[in-house]
Amino acid sequence: MNITSNLKKTLCVTVVAGTAMLTLGATAAHAQEPGPAADSRPRIERACARIPNLQTRVDNGIARINGAADVRGSIAWLEALVGKADTAGRTDLAAALRNRVDVRKATLGVLQLRQANLVEFAALCDARES
Repeated sequence: MNITSNLKKTLCVTVVAGTAMLTLGATAAHAQEPGPAADSRPRIERACARIPNLQTRVDNGIARINGAADVRGSIAWLEALVGKADTAGRTDLAAALRNRVDVRKATLGVLQLRQANLVEFAALCDARES
């Protein structure tokens, strides 16, 4: 019984000390702000260089989601699976697939927003270069 209470005390002290160290370490890290010498140009150039690749990925994702019923992962493909599940009487599967359709439609909205943001960011990068 004495060993157990000593072990509990030791664990509590260790947890408290560890938490204090993490808190102090995080506070010290946030206190160090970059000075005026910090140059953001390399980061902006790397971000601008990634735009064509990101636009391709977003375009491919939108094309896939908007694809026909034979395109795996498209909304039409999932809706076809919902129809098959309904005709087979598998209501739980049909409900799960309907949820996936809803998520896919939300994902399409996010991808379209990203596509618009990438176009704006590309315009900013082009303006910076000229």
